[in-house]
Amino acid sequence: MEWSGNLFAVLKSALRGRPCEVFTESLKVQVADEAVFYPDVFVTCYGDDLRTDMLFRHPLLIAEVLSDSTQGYDRSLKFAMYRRIAELREYVLIDPDNLSVEVFRRNERGLFELHDFTGVAELELASVSLRVPMAELFEGVEPQPGA
Repeated sequence: MEWSGNLFAVLKSALRGRPCEVFTESLKVQVADEAVFYPDVFVTCYGDDLRTDMLFRHPLLIAEVLSDSTQGYDRSLKFAMYRRIAELREYVLIDPDNLSVEVFRRNERGLFELHDFTGVAELELASVSLRVPMAELFEGVEPQPGA
């Protein structure tokens, strides 16, 4: 998936020299004791997570790339589980068909608010203090016909 690779590369570069790491879908994020997921991209800055290479429990940012087959699950059950992670600040949904991004950002009351980045020039990921041109995120990605 080129779009998750683009996000991974942007985050990897932005986090260089900071006490955080970015990972891809081949690694597990555990939510409480009940569930384990393989997010497309996630960032952690938590000490225990940085000392493991198997199971991560404290991501700061999680990103999922939407597809027809996963969109409902990513938006509902998976997001409901991710919200249980106290350290999670942003849940990012990337829609490659529409070249859009939705960021659910935890506010000071602990609730997630939607920030829709459809049709804008720049994506803001506040949890990692990053602004990135949407063109960079979607470089090499072609929207699907009829999307």
